[in-house]
Amino acid sequence: MAGQKIPLNISDKDGLPYVGMKQRPAEIIRTVPADIIAEAVGLTTGDLSLNGWEINIVKTEVAHLMVPVRNLESLKSAALHKSKLKEASGKFGFEGCYLFTTNHFKTDYLAETRFFNPSIGIDEDPATGTAAGPLAGYLEKIGHIQKDRDYRILQGEYVDQPSTIQVKVVSDGVWISGSSVIVMEGKLFL
Repeated sequence: MAGQKIPLNISDKDGLPYVGMKQRPAEIIRTVPADIIAEAVGLTTGDLSLNGWEINIVKTEVAHLMVPVRNLESLKSAALHKSKLKEASGKFGFEGCYLFTTNHFKTDYLAETRFFNPSIGIDEDPATGTAAGPLAGYLEKIGHIQKDRDYRILQGEYVDQPSTIQVKVVSDGVWISGSSVIVMEGKLFL
């Protein structure tokens, strides 16, 4: 990736800087068995059943595992088993695990999500653009969403840091956009 230019769009929205980045087109790498992932996230295989969609590794910039979850109750019940998810990640070749459901009552959002990546020390991330892009690409490839339309993804509800990530699949990639605020500052003395 050295030397590669990443298209950015920087603007102002509601008095905050708003940044968009275009990722590569989504590529579905492979399917991962539901029983292995269910055990790693503390759910049943029935919990990982949504519209008949498979659990797939999808890559735009980073290969993440897209895990369809039956509903909000199942999404909320997920519990990370670090060692089991690390083992599955190493065996199947994905970085993070992105649980999502489109079966929810928040009509402003395409999906509600949770992201686990214990291999790099993230128990649960409140906002993950590197996973939101692959999710949008995956949902477009299976016909659930359309190209050239803006959608919003909700993440971080269960770590008390709700975050909105805007996504749009275009012919040559996936735009992810959002804003942020400083929640903490500090100094590190060495």
